[in-house]
Amino acid sequence: MGKGKTIILIDGEAPPPLIPSKRFTLALLVFFAFIVQYSQRVNLPIAIVCMVNRTKSHDYQLSFNNTTTTIKPLVSALQKRGYLEEKQFNWMELQQQILLGGYWAGYIFTQVPGGWLATTIGAKWVYAGSLFTSSIASFALTIMYTMSSTHFISMFLLRFIVGLAHGVLFPATIALWSLWAVPQERSTLASIGFCGTHLGTSVTMLVGGLFCRHLYSGWMYIFCLTGILGFIWLLLWISLTSDSPNNHKTISDHERDYICNLTGSTGKKRSMTLASIPWKNIFTSKPLIALFITHIANLFGLFFFLTNLGKILTEIHRGKTIILIDGDAPPPLIPSKRFTLALLVFFAFIVQYSQRVNLPIAIVCMVNRTKSHDYQLSFNNTTTTIKPLVSALQKRGYLEEKQFNWIELQQQILLGGYWAGYIFTQVPGGWLATTIGAKWVYAGSLFTSSIASFALTIMYTMSNTHFISMFLLRFIVGLAHGVLFPATIALWSLWAVPQERSTLASIGFCGTHLGTSLTMLLGGLFCRHLYSGWMYIFCLTGILGFIWLILWISLTSDSPNNHKTISDHERDYICNLTGSTGKKRSMTLASIPWKNIFTSKPLIALFITHIANLFGLFFFLTNLGKILTEIHRVPTQYTGYILACGFFLTLLTSLSSGIIADNLVRNNVMTLTTARKMFNSLTSFIPVLCMISLCFCDESKKVLGIITILVFLASSGLGYGSGYVVNFADIVPAYSGVIFGLGNSFASIAGVIGNIIAGMIVTKPVLEQWRKLFIMFGIVYFIGGIVFLLFGSAVPRKWAKFQSVNNEKEKKLNDEEIIPMNQTKQIKI
Repeated sequence: MGKGKTIILIDGEAPPPLIPSKRFTLALLVFFAFIVQYSQRVNLPIAIVCMVNRTKSHDYQLSFNNTTTTIKPLVSALQKRGYLEEKQFNWMELQQQILLGGYWAGYIFTQVPGGWLATTIGAKWVYAGSLFTSSIASFALTIMYTMSSTHFISMFLLRFIVGLAHGVLFPATIALWSLWAVPQERSTLASIGFCGTHLGTSVTMLVGGLFCRHLYSGWMYIFCLTGILGFIWLLLWISLTSDSPNNHKTISDHERDYICNLTGSTGKKRSMTLASIPWKNIFTSKPLIALFITHIANLFGLFFFLTNLGKILTEIHRGKTIILIDGDAPPPLIPSKRFTLALLVFFAFIVQYSQRVNLPIAIVCMVNRTKSHDYQLSFNNTTTTIKPLVSALQKRGYLEEKQFNWIELQQQILLGGYWAGYIFTQVPGGWLATTIGAKWVYAGSLFTSSIASFALTIMYTMSNTHFISMFLLRFIVGLAHGVLFPATIALWSLWAVPQERSTLASIGFCGTHLGTSLTMLLGGLFCRHLYSGWMYIFCLTGILGFIWLILWISLTSDSPNNHKTISDHERDYICNLTGSTGKKRSMTLASIPWKNIFTSKPLIALFITHIANLFGLFFFLTNLGKILTEIHRVPTQYTGYILACGFFLTLLTSLSSGIIADNLVRNNVMTLTTARKMFNSLTSFIPVLCMISLCFCDESKKVLGIITILVFLASSGLGYGSGYVVNFADIVPAYSGVIFGLGNSFASIAGVIGNIIAGMIVTKPVLEQWRKLFIMFGIVYFIGGIVFLLFGSAVPRKWAKFQSVNNEKEKKLNDEEIIPMNQTKQIKI
């Protein structure tokens, strides 16, 4: 019950799948086209921030031939680089607004012609002509660098041409989907395409800001990049698209008939004149007039802010505090070796979590569901080789469909094999990272797990020993992965200063959520569209680890002192504030201050909140799919998308909480302890509210249930960004790896116990039994949050600091009020 799905039959046939299909390919190319359009639309609003000489632009009268200024800036805390000189223009404010408005002056003239052209000659060539023209004009904007007097007029004309070219795109898009998108899919296909507008804007803002910040005449590179992007898109567009399904050369007959039957498209070009348009009906239709009004109201404000947000940020909100360390400004975070390290840790966690969840995803298509319930427990069950009948959903590939006849208990044993290995290497991982260095702990961990993950593909060749082999390989993957989190905490205690620790740690931990969501999406597609799709999941996650390994070994080091290419400025900055010497330390069980560990209130509070969070999190990570399908009756084909969206939200909250926490501390808004308590309270108390909500969410309230699950996953990311996970490096830096490993062992065992208790309580998939679990987990989350709120801290313990920290730096790291560095010299820029 509740799992039914309505399939609309067209002429007795099921509709062709959306993925893969020609209409989905078209949506992706429209998505890419809008990335190009919006990158070219906003390139000047971003570039103008570094094109204009702010110190001189207010001294000039209005003139269309103002001179330029060529500067070679003095060496400052932020070094620029590149082969060009720094060239800026002396445009006054009115001239800047005229240039920004040049785009819109052209844009408004081609709206109606764009719709008419798309109807008469076809949207394919309207798109191609539009972005070909705008790409040439955008690339031509780079010639401003060579001009000394006519740059203003040239810039205005080129931006006017870009606007003219872009004006046809939106009308052409609407015409395109009227031929390609059936009503039941139009919202999905159109939204995929329009997503490119936001991604193009945000990526251009980020990349453009980096170019302006780190390169001489960085605005040149912005125009050059957005122009080249258009030419790359053009090649794909011309070769892969067509105006309508009838004219597409490689579309299947099934897909063509499906689209044409429901849209009425014939593929013929239509002749349209002004007289043939029903103007009277248009201007007397109330819904259409209402649509015009809301369209005008939205764009009235949106167009202004899209072109002026950069100026608002730099001219209105331009105050920025730079903290001076020993008389020098700190080295920039981007680019830097510590930021490169954060990106490689991010990639490492993508690899780890893709290998962690590859079996939970793959087992869906590894097990023969029709037979697995008929077998008794046996460790040598046979396999089933199937060649499925042709159905509405076609699978493809060179392999046969091979499945295993594992009963439910065997499946749970295999899924638990990872955790059986994982809990054994937590403390050893922290000890190894402290004694031999985190670099080689990372390398050994993911090298071992990648071999084991790749070896899982041999299950395809086995006929009766596959169960034992699978368990052993998953146990090895768990053993290898168990060292990573403790090694990460030890790594950041050496590489991340307190004022940047949340940001750097959250960047790395984002890989856990992205790795999970990407593996869920790709794994689902492999299982759905390929014979023995589970083979490809194991293969891909194994190969990914080897790619990462090459980058890791060549680009990283255990500590700043041992890095071969780090600048002296950055090395001194990190070592002065962390006390790191880069020397390997000898550590034995006797040398660890166990009495201090188990009598420290902040550390005990941290253990308790760590255990409380993982007690619930481990259970829900492995059971959210069951909750969605069994309690909320969500069709199984949608659960992967919902969970992938949830893990993406976790990624965003993890990253944003780290950045926000560091900025709050750096700007003296709150102390580091207050920041840790605030975010840890959110990651503990929001799940309590979610548990209360889930108690009342059955099939009739499935929307509320889905929203609650998304909120729960989003809140869990706060702990990784600036909560209990990073707090270990704050309070016990010298022993952070070992102590985190100890805490994570307790928490992992608690997570396993949570699953066992859940299995004892829930014997039937009914809300009444699940409600008992939700209440239990809510109480545990609440206890963890309250304890840390009362006793938690971010002040380093005296017995857990690096030995090399001198008295002055010790005070700087210890004093609760000095952590934001209130007493350091500050300058305003």
